[in-house]
Amino acid sequence: MKRYLVGTSCIVASVLLFSSLNTTFICGPIPKKMLVESDIEQLGKAISLYETLLGKPLSQLKDLSLLTSTDPRIIQILPKDPWGAHYQYTFLGGKAATFIIWSEGSLDTQEGLILYSFSKQGDEYISTRLNSTLN
Repeated sequence: MKRYLVGTSCIVASVLLFSSLNTTFICGPIPKKMLVESDIEQLGKAISLYETLLGKPLSQLKDLSLLTSTDPRIIQILPKDPWGAHYQYTFLGGKAATFIIWSEGSLDTQEGLILYSFSKQGDEYISTRLNSTLN
């Protein structure tokens, strides 16, 4: 009986541990949309570091390639989107210091443009997926 309870407790603990992780397990190739979303989130964090770590205004960041030549270097190599195109960035400015990042390669897909806006709220940037379907 004691062995049964120990085994059951281990199973329950494992289930609770894995259910608390915010991880998705995917069998097979990762969908391109998920790769783009992950890349854009990482690029958004890198742009935020450009401002906070280096103390430079985002209005000076004219191109994502500048992130590979900072000291300290924020990004080693810029990723390309799953279609082999470059990610694009534009600083929009405004009260909320907003910028957008999009996947250039997603323009020609059935899903349409994958585009995120990042707006400063307090000390951090909050990302929002902007829906765009090309017909």
